[in-house]
Amino acid sequence: MDIRLEVGVEDSPKVQKLIRRCGEQSYRCLTRLWGQVRVKFPITGIMENWTEEDIEIAAGWNCETMGWKDAHERQFLTALVEVGLVDKHEGKSGVVYSIHNWTERQGHVLAEEIRRENARQAGIRSGISRLSRRQKTVVKLKTKVRD
Repeated sequence: MDIRLEVGVEDSPKVQKLIRRCGEQSYRCLTRLWGQVRVKFPITGIMENWTEEDIEIAAGWNCETMGWKDAHERQFLTALVEVGLVDKHEGKSGVVYSIHNWTERQGHVLAEEIRRENARQAGIRSGISRLSRRQKTVVKLKTKVRD
């Protein structure tokens, strides 16, 4: 799995504002959050069922271990929303967060999922199933015995 970053993303105004508000380590936390979202919510970038604390844990943000004695708990997430890197949505079950423009910037993920599903369907249609190496060996042996 991968995420795609534009060259110079660390110099973008949004990222620079984040760094000014939360320090240099916030960029590392941001890229870690992007990676976690890629794994857990690859298509939409919507962090469904994640609390504010879950988001900061996924990002590796901990104001105490980073030496931020006067920082409040949600400083990182608040800054992400304020600078426009994360969108905050009001839903039926409360607040939901998403990575800003995830589908536009990580569109290859959807294309990858479509290719994977098409290949799976083609395999099913042609009668080929995904077998383990051992299962394939057993099938070959059974075929040889019959012959």
